[in-house]
Amino acid sequence: MIGILGVRIWVQNNVDFSNPINLAVAGVPLIVAIADYTMVFGEIVFTGIALGSVAALVIHHGMSAIARWRGTDAGFEDAEADFATPVNQADAEHLESGGRWDDDTSGR
Repeated sequence: MIGILGVRIWVQNNVDFSNPINLAVAGVPLIVAIADYTMVFGEIVFTGIALGSVAALVIHHGMSAIARWRGTDAGFEDAEADFATPVNQADAEHLESGGRWDDDTSGR
Protein backbone atom coordinates (compact mmCIF):
# COMPACT_ATOMS: atom_id res chain seq x y z
CA MET A 1 0.00 0.00 0.00
CA ILE A 2 2.78 2.43 0.91
CA GLY A 3 4.55 1.69 -2.40
CA ILE A 4 1.44 2.56 -4.41
CA LEU A 5 0.99 5.78 -2.43
CA GLY A 6 4.55 6.71 -3.34
CA VAL A 7 3.82 6.11 -7.02
CA ARG A 8 0.70 8.27 -6.72
CA ILE A 9 2.75 11.13 -5.28
CA TRP A 10 5.28 10.88 -8.13
CA VAL A 11 2.54 10.90 -10.77
CA GLN A 12 0.67 13.82 -9.19
CA ASN A 13 3.90 15.84 -9.06
CA ASN A 14 4.77 15.06 -12.70
CA VAL A 15 8.12 13.40 -11.94
CA ASP A 16 10.10 13.04 -15.18
CA PHE A 17 10.78 9.30 -15.47
CA SER A 18 12.60 9.81 -18.77
CA ASN A 19 15.49 10.99 -16.56
CA PRO A 20 17.46 7.84 -15.59
CA ILE A 21 18.26 9.28 -12.17
CA ASN A 22 14.57 9.64 -11.31
CA LEU A 23 13.84 6.18 -12.68
CA ALA A 24 16.55 4.54 -10.56
CA VAL A 25 15.61 6.57 -7.48
CA ALA A 26 12.02 5.37 -7.86
CA GLY A 27 12.61 1.76 -8.85
CA VAL A 28 15.36 0.42 -6.62
CA PRO A 29 14.06 1.72 -3.27
CA LEU A 30 10.53 0.65 -4.16
CA ILE A 31 11.70 -2.91 -4.75
CA VAL A 32 13.90 -2.89 -1.63
CA ALA A 33 11.07 -1.57 0.55
CA ILE A 34 8.30 -3.79 -0.82
CA ALA A 35 10.47 -6.94 -0.77
CA ASP A 36 11.27 -6.13 2.88
CA TYR A 37 15.02 -6.71 2.62
CA THR A 38 16.82 -6.89 5.95
CA MET A 39 20.33 -5.82 7.01
CA VAL A 40 21.71 -6.65 10.43
CA PHE A 41 24.63 -4.82 12.06
CA GLY A 42 25.21 -6.51 15.40
CA GLU A 43 22.03 -5.89 17.34
CA ILE A 44 20.77 -3.17 14.97
CA VAL A 45 18.31 -4.35 12.30
CA PHE A 46 17.28 -2.31 9.24
CA THR A 47 14.33 -3.53 7.19
CA GLY A 48 12.14 -2.58 4.23
CA ILE A 49 11.22 1.08 4.33
CA ALA A 50 14.37 2.14 6.20
CA LEU A 51 16.63 0.43 3.65
CA GLY A 52 14.53 1.78 0.78
CA SER A 53 14.90 5.31 2.15
CA VAL A 54 18.67 4.94 2.47
CA ALA A 55 18.84 3.46 -1.04
CA ALA A 56 16.88 6.44 -2.45
CA LEU A 57 19.23 8.94 -0.82
CA VAL A 58 22.40 7.13 -1.88
CA ILE A 59 21.22 6.56 -5.47
CA HIS A 60 19.94 10.12 -5.95
CA HIS A 61 23.01 11.86 -4.57
CA GLY A 62 25.46 9.41 -6.13
CA MET A 63 23.93 9.52 -9.61
CA SER A 64 23.45 13.30 -9.45
CA ALA A 65 27.12 13.77 -8.55
CA ILE A 66 28.16 11.57 -11.48
CA ALA A 67 25.84 13.48 -13.84
CA ARG A 68 27.27 16.83 -12.70
CA TRP A 69 30.82 15.49 -13.11
CA ARG A 70 29.97 14.33 -16.65
CA GLY A 71 28.14 17.57 -17.45
CA THR A 72 24.89 15.78 -18.28
CA ASP A 73 22.69 16.98 -15.40
CA ALA A 74 20.36 19.56 -16.96
CA GLY A 75 18.75 20.29 -13.60
CA PHE A 76 21.92 21.41 -11.85
CA GLU A 77 22.15 25.21 -11.56
CA ASP A 78 25.90 25.50 -12.20
CA ALA A 79 25.91 23.24 -15.26
CA GLU A 80 27.26 25.06 -18.31
CA ALA A 81 25.30 23.06 -20.87
CA ASP A 82 21.72 21.89 -20.54
CA PHE A 83 22.26 19.02 -22.93
CA ALA A 84 24.42 15.92 -22.98
CA THR A 85 25.21 15.87 -26.70
CA PRO A 86 26.01 18.49 -29.35
CA VAL A 87 23.07 17.22 -31.43
CA ASN A 88 20.65 18.19 -28.68
CA GLN A 89 22.33 21.59 -28.35
CA ALA A 90 21.87 22.18 -32.12
CA ASP A 91 18.19 21.25 -31.81
CA ALA A 92 17.79 23.70 -28.93
CA GLU A 93 19.42 26.49 -30.90
CA HIS A 94 17.11 25.70 -33.84
CA LEU A 95 14.05 25.94 -31.59
CA GLU A 96 15.25 29.16 -29.95
CA SER A 97 15.64 30.76 -33.37
CA GLY A 98 11.97 30.08 -34.15
CA GLY A 99 12.25 26.59 -35.67
CA ARG A 100 9.76 23.80 -35.04
CA TRP A 101 10.24 20.28 -33.66
CA ASP A 102 9.16 18.65 -36.91
CA ASP A 103 11.67 20.59 -39.08
CA ASP A 104 14.42 18.41 -40.56
CA THR A 105 17.65 19.98 -39.31
CA SER A 106 19.87 17.03 -40.20
CA GLY A 107 21.06 18.61 -43.46
CA ARG A 108 19.88 15.67 -45.57
